[in-house]
This record gives sequence, C-alpha cells and structure tokens, in this order.
Amino acid sequence: MKPFVLHPSFQNLFVCARRAVSHHTPPNVLVALPTPQEVEFLANVTSDGLIVPILVGKEDVLNTQWDELSKSRVYIENAQTPAEAKQLTAQYVRDERAEILLWGGLSASELSVIIGTANGKVLSHVAVVALPGRERLLVVSDGGWIQCPDLQETVGIIHNCIDILNAMEVKSPKIAMLSAVEDIDTRIPRTMEAAAISQMSRRGAFAPAVVDGPLRFDHAITISKGLEPSYASPVAGFADCVIAGSMEEANILIKALVHLGQGQFGGLLMGGAIPVAWPTWHGPRGNPLLSLALAILLWEFAGGND
Repeated sequence: MKPFVLHPSFQNLFVCARRAVSHHTPPNVLVALPTPQEVEFLANVTSDGLIVPILVGKEDVLNTQWDELSKSRVYIENAQTPAEAKQLTAQYVRDERAEILLWGGLSASELSVIIGTANGKVLSHVAVVALPGRERLLVVSDGGWIQCPDLQETVGIIHNCIDILNAMEVKSPKIAMLSAVEDIDTRIPRTMEAAAISQMSRRGAFAPAVVDGPLRFDHAITISKGLEPSYASPVAGFADCVIAGSMEEANILIKALVHLGQGQFGGLLMGGAIPVAWPTWHGPRGNPLLSLALAILLWEFAGGND
C-alpha cells in the first residue's frame, strides 16, 4: 500500500489542530469497547502528544494491548460487559471528563442517548472531503444519521455545518441546498424546502453564512462558461458545503467523491454534548486521523478545556 499523503487542505487542518492543542491541555478522547485496530490508532496518536486516551473495556486485555504498543499515558476503565461500558462512558461525558468520543463498540442508539443534544441542536453526520484539483475542502451532510430530515432538522443540520466550517476558519461559509433541478416545482418537495431555507437565509437566519438553493451539485461547486445556473446565486460556484435531501443521497455522494473522485475525508457526529470522531477504517482515504483532527478543531472552537 502506498504511503498516505494528505491533501494540502487537510495538512493545514492538522497544523490548526496541533496549534489548538498547544493552547490547551490535550483533550481526553474516550473510546468504549475498542477493537485492537482502534487501540493501535490511539497509541500512535498519543505518542505525538495530540490527545490523552481513555479506553473503556476489559482491563486486562486493554492493558496487555497498550503495553505492547506504547509507553504513553493512558487511562483504562474496567468494563466487563457492554452495559458497564455504556454506563462508564455516560458518566465520563456527564462529568465532563471526556472531551471527544471516538466511535467504538457502542451502537448508534446508545451513543445518541449518551451524548444527547446541546442547546436545541440536532445530531447529524458531517463529512469533510478533500478532492484533487480543488483547493478548498467540501463539507457534505447528512450522510450517516438523519434518514429523511424535515425542515426543522435540515435547519439543525445547516447550523452544525456552519459550526464545523467556522472551526475550520471559514468565517462566512456558502452553503448549497442540493436538488436535481433548480426551478421551484411543487411536485418536487426538495425544491420547496430549499426555497424556504433560502428565504430564511436572506432574512439573516444563518448570518454570516449564506444558504441558497435549490442548486444542482455541478452548479454549487463550479460554473462552466455557457452552463450557468438558471438564476443568480451568491453560492453557485463557491459552495463550501452542500446539503443533500436525504441520508441516502448524501452517503452516495460522499462515497462517489471518495472512491471515484479519489477524495480523502473525515467524519463527525455533531450536535451532542461533545463531538464524536466518526472514522472509517477501510483504505487510506478514510484515514481516521482526519476525523480526529476535525473533532479536535470543533472541541477547541467550543472553548477547549478552559
């Protein structure tokens, strides 16, 4: 396998993540019921001083695994059953002793109960994708959590995307509401929802972010001469983020960008009490370091451990 070479935009994010950690005590990153692969990953990251890991699981097994991999500091909480691991994880989050979760062996329903929602937000999945030939990173949502968001949930998804874009130092992000067509058509509910959210944006609901749609994906990210969108849009050609109409659409888009477009990506579960790094372990383009770096930036954006 070829060495993993980061896209320049992700390299910049790592510089920002390391700078964020230098201003604080490294964040405590908890993983419940970790696999050997996850333990090895955390051991490698811990040796760089980026995080302090907390492993929740069978103490004797985890101690043996860790001792074979690293001499760095680690906290191991003994949990002989999944129920004990869930309870200990919830206690750490409640007591604010864990600042980031790495999604380990807990189910989606267990995780959602543990992290809850913060300040009226919704839980949503956010993918940040780097593509060859594109200087800026592209945020895509929601590809992994809300199956068919209603209007209120879509607004929450947008606010989560704005938070991660701000954490990535994109101060006035441009967000496209995707659709297959750009005309407002009562037979296509997605166009009606996009129009409503665009009107909310014009009234300042997402300021200083700008949200517009419906926009086709090609018009959202680039404009070819002679193929301009059917209406003037402040987002067309410059989208920092695209919001799909369903989890299925967003998931297919993310995987197409990664597997056919040779993209790299990191994933997060946002909107809860603390960010959850949502890595993929299949192939170098889903390097879990990218998900962890994004979680660190979001943690620091929220105030770190000050």
